[in-house]
Amino acid sequence: MINYLCMKIYGIEKLSMVDFDGELCCTLFTAGCNLRCPYCHNSSLVIGKNIFEIKQSEIFEYLNKRKNLLTAICVSGGEPTLNPDLKEYLKWLRQFGLKLKLDSNGSNFKLLKEIIDEKLVDYIAMDVKATPQSYLDNFSANDEILSNIKQSIDYLKLNKVDYEFRCTITSELTDSKIIDQMGQWVQGAKRFFLQTFKDVGTNLEEGYHAVSYEKMQEYAEIMQKYADFVKIRG
Repeated sequence: MINYLCMKIYGIEKLSMVDFDGELCCTLFTAGCNLRCPYCHNSSLVIGKNIFEIKQSEIFEYLNKRKNLLTAICVSGGEPTLNPDLKEYLKWLRQFGLKLKLDSNGSNFKLLKEIIDEKLVDYIAMDVKATPQSYLDNFSANDEILSNIKQSIDYLKLNKVDYEFRCTITSELTDSKIIDQMGQWVQGAKRFFLQTFKDVGTNLEEGYHAVSYEKMQEYAEIMQKYADFVKIRG
């Protein structure tokens, strides 16, 4: 039986081996975001253009059919915590008996804390995109969003749920000084992943580029001063 919910899903990756490390994962995508990361590859979801809702009955049928093959479900976006019905949706997903992962930018601390405290997910991947000032200058954040992000970082570091921080690295927005400042911000983090930027043709803005692998290694060495586990991804 399906209890229809208000939260809408606008994309589905039926089988992914990269969205949840070590798991065979189905990824569900919400639409809308309160940040404007210029290199974002999910631009259609961020701005809500040329997207179509996937019926909950279709999602139910797929997950019910494949729950013995899959090991996890990831809810991504966009920014899922913009949806007030997110908690109810996560409770609905629990019926399939799979691990649940949430991707978030950490901008809705109140809801993120409730999700953690009520043990609605098994893993959270939070983007830490830049230094606090760069959030304001380059990512369309305001003081309220930045305050929420800071609180989310601090709460995740309490290890009430398994988690990672991650950052997409571009030559235009990242240098050694910025990495060091980010490291100080997340000091004591359990995991930090440096993600290689990829121009997939659907990025929110053009003109952003990846750095060399040698430069990524340099940044990883800096971050290792601040996080227990650091890895380059992609």
